[in-house]
Amino acid sequence: MIGAMLASATLHASNADSTHLSRQLQLTVDNDAYFFTSYDRYYSSGIFASYSRLIEKPYFNLSQDDGKYTVDYWFSHYIFTPKNILWDQLEVLDRPYAGMATLGIQLNYLYENAAFSLKADVGWLGPATQTGELMLWWHKTLRIRQPRGWDYQINNTPVVVLSPQYLRRLLASKNVDIISVSGFDAGTVFNRLSQEMAVRVGRPGKLNQSHFTNSLFGASKGDSKLAEWYLLASLEGGFVLYDATIDGNFIGSESPYVEQSEKWVLRHTYGLVLAGERADFELSYKVTSREVVGAEQHRYMRCKISYRI
Repeated sequence: MIGAMLASATLHASNADSTHLSRQLQLTVDNDAYFFTSYDRYYSSGIFASYSRLIEKPYFNLSQDDGKYTVDYWFSHYIFTPKNILWDQLEVLDRPYAGMATLGIQLNYLYENAAFSLKADVGWLGPATQTGELMLWWHKTLRIRQPRGWDYQINNTPVVVLSPQYLRRLLASKNVDIISVSGFDAGTVFNRLSQEMAVRVGRPGKLNQSHFTNSLFGASKGDSKLAEWYLLASLEGGFVLYDATIDGNFIGSESPYVEQSEKWVLRHTYGLVLAGERADFELSYKVTSREVVGAEQHRYMRCKISYRI
């Protein structure tokens, strides 16, 4: 009897996987070079690749609800530089160079009007990531300005960061919604609290079926309808307790040069999202207030592409 039940469950899962889109590949690229008129500065580059899949509903949750549960596996790479990468004198730098690479796992509990995620990242910050050499090679290949200050980068230190996040739809209608996003980062590199308010206008999906939460899973294969589209505007406020990419590492050898991070940071985001059966696309423009005492604000763009299988 038990064997028959297990066989039936296995067959049902196999059929579901064969008729529905239950996995996703995603690539996100942050860069200020999209503007063409600006050069690498501050948060110069971010590259994030992920593989996501649906997971079974937790056995301990017996309620009949609209929950969807997913897991993401992440690779992340960050580059930070001063305002001008041609500066090679310590006294003129306004932010340390820093290169960081991490691997992460994220669990997501998604409902129509609320969502909770918990992400854990591990990796390395510092010269061992070879980020300086990578940036020099890339700029040489493209025949553009060569960065001159990687000797002043943040020193080697392990990365361990835990990041929980809670989302809530405060207003929901067919064409407009308002979402509150609360979270924090705690670990050896980032330590900060954040609160974001986002407005979506168009045809936004619910939090368990939206690009906003990377949850556009479960559609039947062959369904070619546009899943959602919306214009996005958001304001995020953050309180920074410690940022090792600016304030320096507290594990390992002392860095040759550090600055002081601003305690309060604001970020504006304006973007467009288009999502279909298998793929979705985001292009957004971000403006971040001054992150380093004595430095300037920063702007960059994000391009995000997802594909479901």
